[in-house]
Amino acid sequence: MFFVIALVSILRTEIGCGVKIRWLPAVFCLPFPGGLRWFAMGRPADRR
Repeated sequence: MFFVIALVSILRTEIGCGVKIRWLPAVFCLPFPGGLRWFAMGRPADRR
């Protein structure tokens, strides 16, 4: 479930396509560590 929330969050965030293309495989290949990293470091500051 955490994996799906991270993917939806990445897709809904207003960041460039290049950044999304880098984050999506990271979260898809390593679901828990990738999602955790996205929420810890990847999200734009105004959305935290």
